[in-house]
Amino acid sequence: MPPATINACLNIMLGAVGLGLACVPWLMWVERFGGNQRWIHLLQTFVAMPVAFVAGALFLWFGRAAEEGRGWRSFAWVVVVTSGLWLAFLAYVLLFVDFSWMNQK
Repeated sequence: MPPATINACLNIMLGAVGLGLACVPWLMWVERFGGNQRWIHLLQTFVAMPVAFVAGALFLWFGRAAEEGRGWRSFAWVVVVTSGLWLAFLAYVLLFVDFSWMNQK
């Protein structure tokens, strides 16, 4: 694969990880001042984590023969595993958890 594709995957992965991590103090700040947290949760869960997972997986796939990206491979594995676990947990919660006990009238 061309090095430009590998670098693009790396940059997108780093940007998504940075966005996901930046949401944590942003969320604490908004919670402290009583603002709306919904957009931060949606941004982190449905944008940052899937983008980090896909970009990390593509970086690992396309960069497997590249010598210059070897130092980032372990970081990409951490990103792919943790974001994959997060997405699996999200899918489990959305598909299989029973929220009927919350309907208290």
